[in-house]
Amino acid sequence: MKLQEKLKLYQETLKKDEPANAFNPRAFVFNSFYYFYHDVSFGKFLAYFLATPLLFILFVLLKATPAAAFFTAVLAVRTVAGFRANIDLKKHMEKFVNEYKDIDFNPQPLIYFSVSLTRLFFASLFTAGIYDIYWAYKNWQAVRKYNRENIVPFCRSWLFGLIFIYPLFLRMKKSFQQTKPATPLFSFCAITYTLFYIFDAFFNELNADTKGIADLLLPLLTTFLPTLCLLPIQKAINSHNQKLNSENKPLATFLPGEIITFAASSLLIAGGFWLGYNHTSKKFGADYDFITTSHIHEQIYPEICRKHGYEMKNYPQTFRKINAAQYAQIEKRLKQEGTDLKKMWTEKNSFYKSIITNRLEKSMLKAQQDLADKNGKEPLSIKDFCAYLDLNAEKFLSKETFGK
Repeated sequence: MKLQEKLKLYQETLKKDEPANAFNPRAFVFNSFYYFYHDVSFGKFLAYFLATPLLFILFVLLKATPAAAFFTAVLAVRTVAGFRANIDLKKHMEKFVNEYKDIDFNPQPLIYFSVSLTRLFFASLFTAGIYDIYWAYKNWQAVRKYNRENIVPFCRSWLFGLIFIYPLFLRMKKSFQQTKPATPLFSFCAITYTLFYIFDAFFNELNADTKGIADLLLPLLTTFLPTLCLLPIQKAINSHNQKLNSENKPLATFLPGEIITFAASSLLIAGGFWLGYNHTSKKFGADYDFITTSHIHEQIYPEICRKHGYEMKNYPQTFRKINAAQYAQIEKRLKQEGTDLKKMWTEKNSFYKSIITNRLEKSMLKAQQDLADKNGKEPLSIKDFCAYLDLNAEKFLSKETFGK
């Protein structure tokens, strides 16, 4: 439906002045997708879309059974949608009519989404790249508004962003011909960002054998570098917008959609970490604690010592020898699950490793200070302490002198 046709339809619907507080069964059944179909607002679509899983997680945390939590969350969210949909739809139609009733439907000079480079950079990093999708959504909104095109920005960003991200860059480059801010760097960044986008979409299909390397490369390749590629593009956008309208400046305040994106990203990232840890720890029960402990003593301590110039050999072997019975039990259990200790260690991401390594290195410093105080001598260097620890592994492990 063209924008002119939609305007006419909305005007006719509003003239009927039907009551907006009636229950809407279609909204009850289709929930967020009812809002999506009527293009009511991205914020409301996202709120209803995320409300069910977030309420489900909340009820589970409150000790409800999964079945009861799911049923209650679905019923609550859909009931609210059913009673609110007609009200929200009427407000949407009134807003649309007020926005377009006096507009010339011929295409206008296109002003894109203006944000500062600093804001874009940190927002993208903070949300692990989810803000980039919102950024694309706002720019497709600008295309629809100024070009009078009947497109659905949500589809071209949140649902099918992989397909439409490069066409968005091409549209920008074409519209920039009026102001000529685009440079070869713009084209390079547009292509590179698109390649990163594709890489991110298919990253999880990598062979499991490369997962250890993948854990290290993932934050760099899927968040940091793509964000850097967006900065020259946003710089060109801001330059283009200011040349078309000298009063146009990057947004000073956060939009509601941005706030929702930040909040949803935080919950999704935290929820992902919690669910991943909870699933693994519940699956292996008490064995999971030993999997973590063995990883620390067999890999992380030797890695710390290697960093300081000492190759630890006796210590990890002694730990395995002392805990031989538990190793046999765990490895048997893991074999039944189609995995092994090395794979379980590898699955621990680089963020976890950096935190635990820093904590354990501090524990080693404290332990060597305690040893020096006990013997009345100067503290050893970490390298010398590693050598001392390696030679006296059985003594340290039996007494658990410092943190696991």
